[in-house]
Amino acid sequence: MSAASGRKLPDPRAALAAAYAALFAAWQQAGDSPGKLEEIAGAFCSRATGIDEPGWTLYLNQVSGLGVRQPATRTTVDDALSFYGLGSRPFVVALDPTARPRSLAGWLEERGLRRRLILARSLRTVDAPPPSPEGFQVQQIGPDRAETYTALAAHGLPAAVARGVGALVGAPGWRHSVAYEGTTPVAAGALFVHDGMGCLCWSATHPGHRRHGAHAALISHRVAHAARLGCTAVAVETLEASSGRPGAGLRNLVRAGFQTDHQLRVYVAD
Repeated sequence: MSAASGRKLPDPRAALAAAYAALFAAWQQAGDSPGKLEEIAGAFCSRATGIDEPGWTLYLNQVSGLGVRQPATRTTVDDALSFYGLGSRPFVVALDPTARPRSLAGWLEERGLRRRLILARSLRTVDAPPPSPEGFQVQQIGPDRAETYTALAAHGLPAAVARGVGALVGAPGWRHSVAYEGTTPVAAGALFVHDGMGCLCWSATHPGHRRHGAHAALISHRVAHAARLGCTAVAVETLEASSGRPGAGLRNLVRAGFQTDHQLRVYVAD
């Protein structure tokens, strides 16, 4: 919950899963899809190809919800991991704190996965949105500026990925924003709304304009917009190093009033 509120926040997992599913659905509708999403034994398994950038590779090749909706077994673990082909591509398994059974982590380690990362799931209420840094103008955009959004949000990624990301602009449930520094577009981010929960998704700042406050401006804009859309809370997931020191993205979220609701243990298969 945010520092400004003492009320209990709703569970964001359904909204975050819906945002992830919508991304892969947009890819498939755009044609020559670089990704695939399947439900296996109650878990969502996403797989992407042709992406060399390590951060996006791990984000888009992910098992989530394993052992949450139903207890996992050794067989269901093997079914989920076989979706990726061990050794053929890097992927991660994000273990929710409620995952069952307790031996699940050990089963992953038996199969060669190692705990290396943390997925921080953070939330805040939409009351008293954080102030926006000066020097930026954040604009909500429509399909006519999808290319501007995609050039920032999918910078350096394959064309097929960029087309899928751009296909979300104007799609139901989605709102997209671009931050301008003067007349230059420098950062972009998306807001997905599901059952009264806002999800901050797919934000990126151009490498030449980082550490200037654009990400913080986008956070402020999207929290305020979620409030106008009737959301009660906003959630976001951030993949972090397991060193205990939060990355720049999570530090910006903490400064904006987000609190980490859960830390998911992330097991990596190289």
